[in-house]
Amino acid sequence: MIRNYALTFAAVLLRVYLLAGIGLTQFVHSISFGELYVATTWGSIAASVLVAAWFIVTGTERKI
Repeated sequence: MIRNYALTFAAVLLRVYLLAGIGLTQFVHSISFGELYVATTWGSIAASVLVAAWFIVTGTERKI
């Protein structure tokens, strides 16, 4: 369920990364929108999966 939530939240994170990337293109003119979209898509998926993996690994210990 944690992985499912993380991958669903990746769509929200994509919008945040894309907005930041569009702001970055005002300073770096050599980046096309297609390149930016692909990079932000993979970045949002990778960040969400890494955070989910961290929660799974650190949250599996049961304290009795």
